[in-house]
Amino acid sequence: MQSRDKRRAVLDSPSPICYSYKVHNRIERWGLPIADPKSRNLRTVNLNSLPLLREILRHGSVSKAAEAINISQPALSSTLKQLRVQFEDDLIVRSGNRVKLTPKAEKLLAPLDGVLQALEGLVFDDDADTRIRPSILIATNDHIMTTVGSRLARIVTEKGAGFMPQFVAAGANSLRELTAGNIDFIIAPRLGLMGGAPVSANKLAQMKVELLLSEPLVGIVSASAGLDIADISIEDYLGQPHVGFDVGIGRDLSNEQIYLSSLGFQQFELIRFSSYSALIEAVISSHAIGLIPESLARLYASRTDLQLFKPPIKFPPLEYNLVWLRSRDQDSYFEQLREALKLGVDELSDKPVFQFS
Repeated sequence: MQSRDKRRAVLDSPSPICYSYKVHNRIERWGLPIADPKSRNLRTVNLNSLPLLREILRHGSVSKAAEAINISQPALSSTLKQLRVQFEDDLIVRSGNRVKLTPKAEKLLAPLDGVLQALEGLVFDDDADTRIRPSILIATNDHIMTTVGSRLARIVTEKGAGFMPQFVAAGANSLRELTAGNIDFIIAPRLGLMGGAPVSANKLAQMKVELLLSEPLVGIVSASAGLDIADISIEDYLGQPHVGFDVGIGRDLSNEQIYLSSLGFQQFELIRFSSYSALIEAVISSHAIGLIPESLARLYASRTDLQLFKPPIKFPPLEYNLVWLRSRDQDSYFEQLREALKLGVDELSDKPVFQFS
C-alpha cells in the first residue's frame, strides 16, 4: 500500500519524467489515472485572484484598480506578482510615461470577464444579489443624467447587469481622465465642448466616437411672462432676453449665439448656465426665453408655471456622442452598457412634443 502511494506521489509531481513512454506504460499497467498537466496547473490557480486580475486589466494600473475595488495597493501588487508567475507573462508593462497591457493580457480580458460572470451566476442568488459590482463611470451633463440615466436605472435592474453605472459631471479634464482610464465613457455634444485643451491626433486615435442621441430643441418661457408664443415671430423671439446654455469655458458666445450669428441674427443673452436644470429655473424666475432638449421639455410639460413653444428659427438638432477607448471595445460590461444606453435613448423619441420638419 505504501509503495502504491509513493507511485501516486511520483506521478503527480511536475517532473517531465512522468510523461515519458516508460512511465506511461507503468501507469497503464498499474491501472492509475493519467494526470493531465493542464488540470494539475489549474488546481494551483487561486480563483479569488481572478476578479482582481480583471480589475487590473480593466484599469491598466494597480493603483487605479486598488482604488476602484477599495483594497490596498501593496496587497494588489503582491497578487499581480503571483498572477505574472501563473500566466507566465508581465500582463501590464510600462512604455515611456504610460502603462499598457501586454498582448496576452489584451487577449485575456474578454474571456476572463465572461468566465467570471458565469461563475457569479452559479454562485450568487439573483433574488438576493449582494455582489460588489464594478462601477462604470459616465461623464456627462444633467440633461443626459435626468433623461437617459433615469431609464438606464430601470433597464439595468430588469436585465440584472453585473456592473453599476455611475454618472459624474463632465468637465474640462474629462478627455484627459478618459485617456488615463479614470472614467469609462463620455456623453457630450462634441469633443470640443469639454472646454479643455485641443485633443491630439494620437489621443483621438485611441478613442471611439459613436452618435448616441439626436433631438430638436424646444423653446420655454415662464407662464407668467405674458408672451404670445403660439406664433411668435423671429423679431419678437430675438427681442426677448434669453437664458443660454453652454458647457464651454472662456467663450464669449454660446452655441445658440454662434448659430444665430451665422444667420446674421443677434440676441441678448441675460445669463448662461452649464446646467439645464438651472436654466429652466432661471427662465421661470426671470421671464426670459430659453432652449432645452425635447426630452427635457417632455418632463417639464406638465408644469403649470412653464410654457413650451416651437422656436420660429429652425435650430440644428442637439447631437450627443458616446466616447470610449478602443482598448476597452471587447469588454463585455462595456458592450452591455452601450446596448442599455441605446435602449434608453430609443425610449426618449416615443412621443415628440412638436413636429419639426
